[in-house]
Amino acid sequence: MAQLTTPPPDVVQRLASERTLSAVKEAGRGVAHIVCGLPLHDISIRYRRSWVGGGWHVESRTRDVRHGSLDLFGLEAVQGLAVAAGAGAEAQARWLVEREGITVAVAREKAFRSDATVREAARYLPHCDWTLDELIGRVQALVAQRWAPITAVTEQLLCCGRLTGDDVRDLVA
Repeated sequence: MAQLTTPPPDVVQRLASERTLSAVKEAGRGVAHIVCGLPLHDISIRYRRSWVGGGWHVESRTRDVRHGSLDLFGLEAVQGLAVAAGAGAEAQARWLVEREGITVAVAREKAFRSDATVREAARYLPHCDWTLDELIGRVQALVAQRWAPITAVTEQLLCCGRLTGDDVRDLVA
């Protein structure tokens, strides 16, 4: 069980980079949901403190309106879910390239290595009728084409902590 409060200023400073990268990831996923025509409830980031050990971390999530087996979804919806799952890590990689000046390869290694959403994207692949290279290409293209809305959503998410699907849709339009 964890409690939700605001961490002390030194912890906020220490977690600033993690919070920003979490916001970029959720912005990438949220924008991909809208672009792919998928329902989106909200995206959020928040500080979380564990009761065990008392350590602070940043928690983030994208809540969509998905229920049931993938067999219940059409091909287009499953493809959209796969792209949305990978878009978060790809957005983080692009952010790292622009902000830290590292190479694309190093940034992708850093972003994709620690991101569970990549495993989620791989879970959709057998249902997508795409190869892994095709999925990667689509994810990279979406993030490149929608970078301006992704950064706008990131900035708003950092300010507000939570954006509804309608909020994200308005920023994408």
